[in-house]
Amino acid sequence: MRAMLVFFDWVTVFSGLMIAHEVSNWTKLFEVRNLPPLGFEEVAMYGAISAGLAVIIMLWQGAYNPNLNHMRLDGDRRFIRSLTMVMMVIFPPFLFAQDHADTRELLTLAIFIVPALLMFQKTLFVAFLSQHYDKPVRTRKLLILGAHNQGPYVLRQALSCWDPGYLPVGFLSREPVENGDYIETESRGLVGSVPVLGEYSQLEHFMKRHAITEIWLNDPQMSQEDIVFILRLCENRGVVVSMLPSIGRIPTMSVIATHAGGQVLLRERIAPERIYYDRVKRFADFVASGMMIIGFSPILLLIAIWVKLDSKGPIFFTQERIGKNGKPFMMYKFRSMNVNAPKYAVSPDTKFDPRITRSGRFLRKTSLDELGQLINVFKGEMSLVGPRPEMSFIVKKYNRFQRARLQVSPGITGLWQISADRSIAIHDNLDYDLYYIQNRSLTTDMVILWRTVWFAIRGV
Repeated sequence: MRAMLVFFDWVTVFSGLMIAHEVSNWTKLFEVRNLPPLGFEEVAMYGAISAGLAVIIMLWQGAYNPNLNHMRLDGDRRFIRSLTMVMMVIFPPFLFAQDHADTRELLTLAIFIVPALLMFQKTLFVAFLSQHYDKPVRTRKLLILGAHNQGPYVLRQALSCWDPGYLPVGFLSREPVENGDYIETESRGLVGSVPVLGEYSQLEHFMKRHAITEIWLNDPQMSQEDIVFILRLCENRGVVVSMLPSIGRIPTMSVIATHAGGQVLLRERIAPERIYYDRVKRFADFVASGMMIIGFSPILLLIAIWVKLDSKGPIFFTQERIGKNGKPFMMYKFRSMNVNAPKYAVSPDTKFDPRITRSGRFLRKTSLDELGQLINVFKGEMSLVGPRPEMSFIVKKYNRFQRARLQVSPGITGLWQISADRSIAIHDNLDYDLYYIQNRSLTTDMVILWRTVWFAIRGV
């Protein structure tokens, strides 16, 4: 698989340079020097060298290493960093030829064509693998002890793992079990329905029956004696035992494991301050939102006319949301529901909701209704990328960990929006936002924005 990725990237970089060469010969925008352009053979030779250097850099940066945590964001960030270095190494071979040929237009075009081709190729390749080959190999048979009210959350975490791939066999419960008891959830678009097999006393029986390879302890009331018994039983059978935090449901991205005198501690993870990143991001948001408002003005005008003609009411739907540090602001969206719909009710979770207008169905499906929030981004109340802002009555019910979402500016798009768990409430999918807050960077924002565009295109 890695060899195929390397080959495709070499071909893509080489093709991008050759396309840039042909386009430069056709446009001839920089023809002001008395030097001819590079010939086809010279471009092919330099292109082959540059493409080879490009894949070497991507190998060095780890862009081909399989990294599947949190929707491959780590791998995508490595790819963008290596892509920046690739453009730096593409220049020297062509600049070396500058004494006998004019390469300025070729290099200018290559700056845009090569990255665009690489990102397009990567997107298509990942989409192809996701549809045909890229499925988790669920070889680790998992038994979960503790079928209390956090069962669906724990099951969702197990189903979301790609490496290793868990196959949840069932739950065991402290209380007596009736036939037909199931724990149900949904993660990454995969619906999971796992039976509650029996009680703790039947642990050894079900371990043998289902050839269990791993056990998760998810019972905060389990005694020390029971834990020691389970550990010894599993040790004799070569079964791995993992203990989930026993102080309530803690988002996995909110804590970090540390040691003190040999004792394992779970310590709250504090989101790092990134002052320079925040300033650069605010500047980028201001410039990008202003350019998008101007550039998309014909589309925004058409949407406004369609909304106005489709149903009675204002063009924009405004609603108070909670922003960074708990500061309220009025969020703008193109109206997609009837004007008499309750303003602060729970958002529709199906396209057949009677509150949604005809134009609203299309706007919500393509996320075009969100373009109104460019006004909020321009004003500094929101960012292009960040956790989604929620209504005040929801924020008032936030626990300590959920309030971490308010440490950064809310965004038009984010990890949750491009995940397969969009059907689950934002505040019940806290791991996405906490992962973003802990790992926010310009490359992370670029990956999320690119995936959002691709997601919107596929949704049309």
